Amino acid sequence: MNILLSYNFYADDIADKNFETLFENRRRDSAYGFVFQDETGIYAIRDHLGTCPLWYMKKDGQWLFSTNLEDIPHSTTINTLGLKSYIGLHTTKIKSPFEGVEMVPAGTVLHFPPDGEPISVYQYHIKPEKGSLFDSYSTAVDKLDELFKTALLRQLRSKTEAGLYLSGGIDSGLIGLYLKEMGVRTATYSASKKAENNLERDYTDINVKLIEPAQHSVGVVERSYESLAESAITLYKQPPGNATALSVTNLWNETNIAQSPIVFFGQNSDVINNAMDNNQLTTFGFPFSHIFGLSKRRLDKMFDNYVTKQTYGLLTEDPLDIARLYSGQKLSSLHLVALAGMYLRRTPTDGELLAQPAINKDIPIGNPFYDMDIVEFLMGLHPRHKICRKKDVRIPLSFDKRILQTLALRKGLPAELVFRKKGFNISGSIDFFRDLPDEFSGIKCNNHHQKFAAHSFQLYSKRKGKD
Repeated sequence: MNILLSYNFYADDIADKNFETLFENRRRDSAYGFVFQDETGIYAIRDHLGTCPLWYMKKDGQWLFSTNLEDIPHSTTINTLGLKSYIGLHTTKIKSPFEGVEMVPAGTVLHFPPDGEPISVYQYHIKPEKGSLFDSYSTAVDKLDELFKTALLRQLRSKTEAGLYLSGGIDSGLIGLYLKEMGVRTATYSASKKAENNLERDYTDINVKLIEPAQHSVGVVERSYESLAESAITLYKQPPGNATALSVTNLWNETNIAQSPIVFFGQNSDVINNAMDNNQLTTFGFPFSHIFGLSKRRLDKMFDNYVTKQTYGLLTEDPLDIARLYSGQKLSSLHLVALAGMYLRRTPTDGELLAQPAINKDIPIGNPFYDMDIVEFLMGLHPRHKICRKKDVRIPLSFDKRILQTLALRKGLPAELVFRKKGFNISGSIDFFRDLPDEFSGIKCNNHHQKFAAHSFQLYSKRKGKD
């Protein structure tokens, strides 16, 4: 076996070339990429959720692969549909914005024969556990507790030290508490703006006090946003499409997070629990219609609406080809909404922001909410374990990550922190966004993130064009 590319992967895991066993049993962490060559050709393997990008292109008769765009010797000729996808969804991981460059689909093994084009020889399909109406809620919390420990153990792979992106929320807080229980020496890292409102810092401080990390570092944003935008291209090695990349870039520049043997972060928990209100309301318009089942025609229409509304009309069709992802699966519409969030909206963008810097530095990433046992368990929970009351009178009942909140309370996180919305982000300077272009390459930019994405693309293209 001739290894051409390896990120967070062990060749022994695929020595028998049994791809089904690899995805179903040996690797459940969904954070790896691997390319190898044998006598039959080249095989490119990308993890279940597509956490690790895996780009490829053909040049001078040779197939080239990379986990970032910059290291692929591509031209700067724009793929219009790919550019719209990038600006609309704030990530390059859905469809390449450049001609001649392609991405191995998530959860897929592509075979590149000596002569001919690549063909898919394996595709992983998510299989949510079948939740029963009679499943005990307390038993479900107990099971999640065990799954959490198992996921962290296999992601650590005997490492005794780790870095952790830490916010004032429960996802990263829970990870920190489990690492503490397991005796892992943890360094935590938070992002902050200069003169930021102290409320968020207060909640982060609660997590720090409970986790008791060996070291806690705060990357305070003091540089100009334009300077950070340029630095982000160097760090991400591709154009990051979300302005939160500015604070993440500052964090990597100003702290020693790059010395971590593995970097953990919490992301994806809202989506797999159907707890994202924008997913429910934008896609369905009514929070419980999906429980009762919907026709394929209605589902198709809703997915069209989902993509159209989320991208302000830049995309009117699903660029991931939803039918391919769900082929052979009898999934409920509740499951499909979660998958749309993971493959189209939340995970590609947020996951890229936190994971890509570590991937580019060949540092393993860890996230229990990417572990497929946890993903499929939480997706399969019966809806009665997800529904909760809301203060919003328009939507008195909605889905939330109740089971994680219960687990967090059990682990000692205070209620004031558990029942608040939080994301790892730093809002940018109003002046910086105001000066960004409202239009790029004939595409209208409708909000700050789209404007930032266009600006980031310009910076990357300019840099790539000089290579």
